[in-house]
Amino acid sequence: MHTARAPSVVVSYPSIGAVAAHELSPKDVSLPAFISIGRPADGPGFLGMNYAPFTVQNPGQPPTNIQTPGGVDELRIRRRQQLFYAVEDNFRTSLVSNLDREEQAKHTDAAAAHTEIYGKAFNLVADKSGKKVFDLRNESGSLLREYGTTGNFGRACLQAPKAG
Repeated sequence: MHTARAPSVVVSYPSIGAVAAHELSPKDVSLPAFISIGRPADGPGFLGMNYAPFTVQNPGQPPTNIQTPGGVDELRIRRRQQLFYAVEDNFRTSLVSNLDREEQAKHTDAAAAHTEIYGKAFNLVADKSGKKVFDLRNESGSLLREYGTTGNFGRACLQAPKAG
């Protein structure tokens, strides 16, 4: 239902969101190309990690895995990012040191995509305009009532145009 294909043990088909991100989204956007709001989405399948969904659990709030405690400034976030990149680089070089060139390319491409996705997440946390993507507090009360304020579905529908 989510991939438009019957499940297969041979091929991992991408979800419709991953296909849309692959075909429609510009590559130089600071936000992830595929954002799932309210629940985890199916994965990118054979398209690769660049088209994996970025999941926002609670519409109107930043994702819990990228929130920072009050008072954490951009400099501290960037130091965390540098540490993350150092760990990623060490992993990538130690992973492929004993492989031939073709095998190295397979593994480093996936690792580079992983690093790129997390780089976008760090930018969302550090950048003030990135944080606004998740904030629904500035929406008018009438608009919030029209979409429904009690459940996540209406809030997710309201947030979707802001995130995409």
